[in-house]
Amino acid sequence: MYPGQGGARDQDWGPVDRAQGGSSGYHQGPDDWAAYDHGAGGSGPGAMTAAGVAAVVLLVLIGVFAFFLLGRPGGGGGNSTERGAATVASAVPTTSAGTPLPRTSASRAAAPAAPAAVLEECSDSGDDVLPRSGRGTTVTSCPFAEEVRDAYLGAGHRGGAAEINASSPVTGVTYSMECAPDRDAVVCRGGDNAVVYLY
Repeated sequence: MYPGQGGARDQDWGPVDRAQGGSSGYHQGPDDWAAYDHGAGGSGPGAMTAAGVAAVVLLVLIGVFAFFLLGRPGGGGGNSTERGAATVASAVPTTSAGTPLPRTSASRAAAPAAPAAVLEECSDSGDDVLPRSGRGTTVTSCPFAEEVRDAYLGAGHRGGAAEINASSPVTGVTYSMECAPDRDAVVCRGGDNAVVYLY
């Protein structure tokens, strides 16, 4: 506290005759910290408070910096979107021509794995019911597998047994296919040894 600010220390301060050699017009109390030469440095109550605030601010900044530098839980640095993009890109199914199959909804839940007998996944519509088709034999074409899926779902079937007719874009012939549920898929057989999986 400085003179004139009130409090218990004001009683130690009083007018001093300039003839006594006092330049400020006040004399100092015996143990008053305000008499400390602040120009020479040192710590008073204000300096300690400032140091404490600076330490807290520094710790918060270090924590924020570390959080963004190391990334979210799981660490490894970098942007989480960039890390995920590489994983997603390698898991995108492709057609026989090597082009990625279209997806209509990026937020769609992961589809079940293809049945083991599927030789090639032919389509992925992104629909909720049986979104994918795959060929089960070498004589079955992907365009025909897509036609079988469209005919099956177009007739209102959603996983049960059914007999459908599907035209092959490759041969131009319409084939009769018997479809039946098999675990998490529907298997359609017919034509000239054609096997199509809907899953």
